Amino acid sequence: MRKVSFYLLALTMLFLASCNGSKNVSTNPEDLKGEWVLVYNLSKGENPFTLEIMDNRYSLKANNIYNGELLLEDKGKIKFVPGISTKMMDTPDERKVTEMIFAVNQFYIDNGKLILTNSENPSNKLTFEKEAK
Repeated sequence: MRKVSFYLLALTMLFLASCNGSKNVSTNPEDLKGEWVLVYNLSKGENPFTLEIMDNRYSLKANNIYNGELLLEDKGKIKFVPGISTKMMDTPDERKVTEMIFAVNQFYIDNGKLILTNSENPSNKLTFEKEAK
């Protein structure tokens, strides 16, 4: 009887652990819509970077505003096409973020965080969270 109880307990624990370990990952383009804030600013005191995504347009805001077309191909494939931008003050952090945005070719949303990356260099990624209203 003890062996049966032990095995039943072990199976229950394995089942619960597998349920808790599942991630909520999405590559649905509809989940992109809204305003996102860059999670980690590159320098202290830097203005927060916000990314607003509409149907097929985007707006990246920091010191300057970058607007352009958003191309969504297959699930998880994305391309930010440069468009109109303002150039009031250019910081090294802003240059780095815009370079990374324009090199992005894939996205996924993992537990409420938008991850933008390039499939050729996946360690070089930008992480955004939904802006709290």
